Amino acid sequence: MRLSCADYSFPLLPYDVNLALIKGLEFDAVDVAVFSGNPNNSAEDVIADPTGAGRRIKAMTDDAGLVVADVFPIVITDFRPVFDVQSAAPNNPSAEVRRQARDDFRRFIEFTLVLESPGLTILPGCPFEDSRTDRDWGLATEELAWRVQVAEEAGLELGFEPHIGSITETPEVTAQFVAEVPGLKVCLDLAHFIYQGISQERIEMLLPISRHHQVRQAADGVMQAISYEGTIDIKRLVRKLIAMDYDGFIAAEYVWMQKWACDRVDNLCETIYVRNQVREALASPA
Repeated sequence: MRLSCADYSFPLLPYDVNLALIKGLEFDAVDVAVFSGNPNNSAEDVIADPTGAGRRIKAMTDDAGLVVADVFPIVITDFRPVFDVQSAAPNNPSAEVRRQARDDFRRFIEFTLVLESPGLTILPGCPFEDSRTDRDWGLATEELAWRVQVAEEAGLELGFEPHIGSITETPEVTAQFVAEVPGLKVCLDLAHFIYQGISQERIEMLLPISRHHQVRQAADGVMQAISYEGTIDIKRLVRKLIAMDYDGFIAAEYVWMQKWACDRVDNLCETIYVRNQVREALASPA
């Protein structure tokens, strides 16, 4: 198991400084975000030139002494009133939106290969008010099955992040979704479940089907919590993964955005807290 850090924890820093900070915090790997509007690695820039963008980022991560643990693309075409993940969701009812999303995904695959990441994480899709639940689910499983095939053909792992507002808001539904899409794995951020009052023990059913882990503190009704206010037992998580012989990455993932009041936490200090908790559990796995 190896430690990584999300590059989107420090979005206001120039990218070379961002990576140098992550390395200075004694991480050896980085989770690379490819978000619409990202000042460093925008989804639009990657879509326009995936190989060129990949070479630019690869040179910078190499210079910083970091390997890429995961690539996390999110395309947003509507930011009003806040960013709307429905706008380019893989299960959007619009056939044209879905066609464009498939084309974008192929470009993200190309970018991921240049970065030599073992895989990438995407969002699973959303419920739509103007569509039936069975249709939203059916389109999501169909579209992610296609993406699994494309990723596997490229030698990459594909995971999705179950999140608030998606079609996979509970551990049970998430497990059902994975069962219907062979080869698909989970990128697990416990915060999206803990926020809903779901216990850590209940979430642990997803550990065997997870390929990547994002870790921050959270609590019931608090998406991103200060360490001493959070309820996630990080050491328990790490020890469970050790017992399962998990050999992937576990990433400190504090985000900085207004949504869910995630801009009210000291990302730097909390990242160090997560790092230390993981290290202590790795040093004493029993």
